[in-house]
Amino acid sequence: MAALHDMLTITIVDGDAPIATADIEPDLDESGDVWGLHEPLVDFRVLSYSLLPAFERIRPVARAVGEADLAAMRRHGEPTDSETEASVLAIKACEAVTNRLIIHDASGAPMHGKVTRFHEYDYGEHGGVLHSIGIAMALEYVQPPPRKRLPVVIDLRDATIERFVRSVFDHETPEEGRKPWYYPHDVSFEIDVRRQLELLAELFRNAAALLADYSPGQIVQGLWCVMGGVHFESFTGLVWDPALPFELRRAVIGGVYGLYDQLLCAYPYHAIDFRHPDDSERPFEGIDYIAPDLLLTTPFIRDESEADQAAVRTAFLELFARLLEHPAPVAQYAALHGLGHLEHPERAATIDRYLSAHAWMDADQQHYALAARRGDVL
Repeated sequence: MAALHDMLTITIVDGDAPIATADIEPDLDESGDVWGLHEPLVDFRVLSYSLLPAFERIRPVARAVGEADLAAMRRHGEPTDSETEASVLAIKACEAVTNRLIIHDASGAPMHGKVTRFHEYDYGEHGGVLHSIGIAMALEYVQPPPRKRLPVVIDLRDATIERFVRSVFDHETPEEGRKPWYYPHDVSFEIDVRRQLELLAELFRNAAALLADYSPGQIVQGLWCVMGGVHFESFTGLVWDPALPFELRRAVIGGVYGLYDQLLCAYPYHAIDFRHPDDSERPFEGIDYIAPDLLLTTPFIRDESEADQAAVRTAFLELFARLLEHPAPVAQYAALHGLGHLEHPERAATIDRYLSAHAWMDADQQHYALAARRGDVL
């Protein structure tokens, strides 16, 4: 696929000393929408970079924040007060350095933009030293200028399950660094809320058959569309709406067991690292364990009902208890992840029964179960 926009060559300067050069390109898709932490600046991807001798003047700060990041990823359990303080100090020191960095073009002229991140990570003899560099630039540097596309409205009000599935899953997956088809926010869905709940329940109950023609990547992308933060109010967020029949909503929640049993953790079962779940290679990596957390996200509801929300939470408790009994490690991790985020008086008792029934579990699995029992999971 040809690049959408021209590449730029920049020099990052500390005071009067160049510390690095980099080739960058805009992190925009065909829609041209600008979004993110640095708006109205546009995030640019760093395609390649070279460090210059003057980088040594900021290396200690860049290395310190990288070491803090790596320590946090490798830590088993909560950080101590001193570890937290050291991490905060490293982050603040690195922010102070990046805030003073400026960007020049190939001729040496200053450009309108900023360095948002410059971290150094030492992965040892096997991984070497790598750098994470964030760049945000003014829209004027996006050439050719992005072309706005017309809003995409997908009408699911009278959809069959087959059309529903095609609308959500029949899309190519993006190249690395690109956003999925349902980004940015010019994609919207027109729905009949009751029909939408029926479609979701059917999708989850019959996931293996309905999604048989799609790749794991397409399935992951579609599930993120259904459950993730961009469009979840049109999909799984409906289970929290007290204005809708509870039985329809409970059917969606209960159907998630089928999604796991038939698809996300179907036999042959894949292992999952209970300390670092993203380090395990699995066909549906990521969404397979974080789905419960996404499902528990509550949209804004004008007329909330505590009694109704309690009933929904109980339905999720029942789902997670069933997943704990599933033989697949991924199902058990997902259930614990969900329970760790679920406010329910029976959470501790549910996990205690799991611990008693799995006395053979290894230390990492037990540690995660106890963290979920406390509600102390990320």
